[in-house]
Amino acid sequence: MTSEYISAALKILSEAQAARRDRRIDPTSTIAPVPENNDEFDYKGFRPLVQDILGIVEKHQVQWNITDWPFQNFWSRPREPLHSKLLGFFIGSMENQFTHGCEVFLRRELLTVLEQQFGLTFPHDGCKVDSEKAHIDLCIRRVSSEPKYAIIFENKINDAPNQPAQLRGYVETLLKEEFKDKDIYVFYLPFYLGKKPNDEDIKWLKDNDVFYRDITFDKHILTWLNNVITKWPPTLSKGMFDNVSHYRDLIKYLNGKEKEIEMNTEILKTLKSADENKKHLTLLDVAKLKKDIGELELCIKQVIRGELFLKIQSVLLEKQGINSWFCLDEVKDKKIDIINAYDEKFAERINLCLSVNNTASVCFGAGHDRNRDYSYFWIGYMKMKNGDQSSEEAKTTERCVCSLAEKWKLAPDEESDGWYRTGQEQEQMDCDDKCVVNNSNRIVDKLVEMRNNVVDKLVEMRNDLRSF
Repeated sequence: MTSEYISAALKILSEAQAARRDRRIDPTSTIAPVPENNDEFDYKGFRPLVQDILGIVEKHQVQWNITDWPFQNFWSRPREPLHSKLLGFFIGSMENQFTHGCEVFLRRELLTVLEQQFGLTFPHDGCKVDSEKAHIDLCIRRVSSEPKYAIIFENKINDAPNQPAQLRGYVETLLKEEFKDKDIYVFYLPFYLGKKPNDEDIKWLKDNDVFYRDITFDKHILTWLNNVITKWPPTLSKGMFDNVSHYRDLIKYLNGKEKEIEMNTEILKTLKSADENKKHLTLLDVAKLKKDIGELELCIKQVIRGELFLKIQSVLLEKQGINSWFCLDEVKDKKIDIINAYDEKFAERINLCLSVNNTASVCFGAGHDRNRDYSYFWIGYMKMKNGDQSSEEAKTTERCVCSLAEKWKLAPDEESDGWYRTGQEQEQMDCDDKCVVNNSNRIVDKLVEMRNNVVDKLVEMRNDLRSF
């Protein structure tokens, strides 16, 4: 289980306890209130419950992107008529006034999805589209030539209640026009499969030989939107393409919200079951678990930093033939031995170093700010404390490093003379599960290049001296 699932589960547990306290869930629930004194947390007793909740969160995998926020803030849960009118706008209800000819393409692709899903045939020409007319959410009519047909879409995206004889009434409206029973197709359109029309409506449609099927936003409408975005002709309006893309993003956003609601429902059922088995979970328990999970996360990040350092050391030796060593940032002149990524020294500010010569080295370092829960990294040059810094080699090397520090955008370390590091100690990377894979080879290449830059520059400077 990853930390995102753990965080989501703990958030749900906290909210469930708060809901019970604020009387927003079943008052018969036996979720215990927060006790005044509860210093012991029963890990063993609650582990099955937490594992169950983690399993629910992982199964649903509700993940939000930064691009979801406009829909969360501006759309929320729009009423069915807004969706119906927008769908009608896309496929031709505005009679080309604003759609710039895109409606023919969009309508054809929607009809194609229905044809492929249900083995039907709908000629695409000569169609008229209405939305929210005669109480029908969306209707495509073909009356100009044979075969005539009328397609009814009953939009239930927000789970609106069925009305008595609702579908029957729509069909009877069309029968008063030029259509026969066999010409009419009824598609019931909730967000997910599961919601159905009233049994009396379904029976009436069947008895009168009217075609009826369930379709959904999350499958059929999303398939249609994906298809048109993939196939969009370059000659059609870019603005309409953007409109369709935004609507697809909305449907995907609502899909995530529906999954989140379903997930929360399952979690609340799990909590209720735990209550019935006398496994009361309090908000204080959740707070303690959060704290312990936070400590666990810090330890995992420490291990990741260790794995990154050891991988860099291994690659340097195996692929470059370069030996490197570790030192703590506070005691830079003392080499330390580290065998595996679980060494507690990776919790401190630590450096991996490779020699340039007897007086300087290149280093890669890392530390962790516990107050901000933030791992930071640096890369730079440093003096060798055990080298003879008064020698001509040391002075030449220092001049060389100073000139190269500007090239690599390294700043002098105010606390330690002779150190040059990336500005603000920020070698940009995330300390996550992909940290080692994403960064180890890149850092090795940079360290080797920085080392070679100094070696080459020293040769160049010596050659210049010989020429005098």
